[in-house]
Amino acid sequence: MPSLTGDGSGRVASLTSLCLEAMVAAWESHGVTSGGGGGRGGDLPGAYHMPHELCARLLRLLVSSKKLTAFTLSGFLSPAALEVDLSGCSYVPKSVFKQLGFSCPRIVHLNLSMCSQVNNAIVRSVLQGCSALRQLYLDGCRHVTDAGFHLQQSPFYVLLGAVSLETISVQGCPQVTGELVLHLRKVCRNLKELDLARCKSVTTLSVRRLFDSCPSLESLNLSFLEGVADEAFEGLPAMDMGVAVAPSSATGGPPNEEPPLSASRVVSPQPQDLHGNAAEAAAAAAAAAAAAAAAAAVGEGRFGMQDERQRHQPDYGGPPFLPSATAAAAAAAAAAACAAGGGVTVTVPVAPMSSSSSLPSLRHLNLGRCGGVTDLALARVAGAFPALEGLHLEHCLGVTDAGVAALSAGCRGLRALSLRNCGQITDSALEALSVSCPSLEWLDVSWCGGVTDRGFERLAEGCPGLEEVEAVWCEGITDATLLTLSRVCAHLEAVHIAFCEGVSAAAAAALRATGVEVVVLPR
Repeated sequence: MPSLTGDGSGRVASLTSLCLEAMVAAWESHGVTSGGGGGRGGDLPGAYHMPHELCARLLRLLVSSKKLTAFTLSGFLSPAALEVDLSGCSYVPKSVFKQLGFSCPRIVHLNLSMCSQVNNAIVRSVLQGCSALRQLYLDGCRHVTDAGFHLQQSPFYVLLGAVSLETISVQGCPQVTGELVLHLRKVCRNLKELDLARCKSVTTLSVRRLFDSCPSLESLNLSFLEGVADEAFEGLPAMDMGVAVAPSSATGGPPNEEPPLSASRVVSPQPQDLHGNAAEAAAAAAAAAAAAAAAAAVGEGRFGMQDERQRHQPDYGGPPFLPSATAAAAAAAAAAACAAGGGVTVTVPVAPMSSSSSLPSLRHLNLGRCGGVTDLALARVAGAFPALEGLHLEHCLGVTDAGVAALSAGCRGLRALSLRNCGQITDSALEALSVSCPSLEWLDVSWCGGVTDRGFERLAEGCPGLEEVEAVWCEGITDATLLTLSRVCAHLEAVHIAFCEGVSAAAAAALRATGVEVVVLPR
């Protein structure tokens, strides 16, 4: 029987994997591990002279099997090493880690996550000696502080590795504060990915400085930062919203009372306007439509940078921004719906209020569990990050349909969006995504009770490239959603709709028979 990989996937292990596993098993039997003797690699003479890719994999296997010792590790630390992953090696002494900067000057990828013995001295040693370092992971290193990247802490040695760094992850480092942003601005000119998740001391002011400090940033993780709120995005240009006609009571929901976005205008006719003074309601709607059309005409040139974005990212460039003629037509439709009292939601996006963007290359942003983030922040995200492809907003309870509408209007190349447990999200948000984000591939609306079959029908029509949908505990979902997704979305791979009472086992089985992974659990 062929050997499996052991990761639960059921895949057959490759010959290379089998050979490496055999070497790890032989490592202990030849007495090279803890308590054993023998020279450095004497019992397995070829272990340290393999290609660097295989050496990195062998080192990772030794770490995961708890067979790596300080003596064994010293054999892997050579000038030929390009990738070193020591995550979880909390039992290796500090003296070995301090050799990294001098023994491995060509390291490109270094992972020291969850190594409790790593401190600022080790970080500076690495940055001083590894001049080609691009990726540095220090997740969970509780002794690492901002001083590890401070130039004045290394007066006699230049932090050469910081200049070439493209990825820094200090997730869960409790002593990292906003001062780190100031240090990164001075030394890390090529930074593209920054992970500050769970760094409790990072504040709103620090994030605001970050937007002005790292113009080349492409990925930013700010999840689980309770101190980050809308004020962190105040210096960014905002996306204005045109006319939004709220669903009338005939559709089962009350009209909006107050617009959640200060930069949005919501025209929502009351029943007495429709019956008692229909002419005035229609006139007001027509005026709002004209204003939206004029604003769209002024802002049409905002997306002239679309061609520039497509040169950097030809595969995921979104469609051009809504032209003024289309905006005028949509506004006219809104006016007609307003006058007739229909339950149709029409959203007219207007170009951002400013043509400048602090981080024009940002593609991935994680704001999950940032409780202070609301629609105001999304309006500025939409105006400042036009190339955004992925956004996480899990448990952001202040996010509503208006914020998603602004986001979709500004980030038309969006491919992944998580709105998990954003309780104010309804079908209107899905309709806005269907209109403005045709490249959407992954969407999570779990625990969004206002999402129904109607929203998914519109979403599937506008985003036929959907690959994965998560709608756990959405009580408005029925078999109709599965049928729509299977009929329209040809690239669908997975649907997670656990605890949705309206979904039958038969519909789930029918979709699963087409090769789609379906997770459906009864309540």
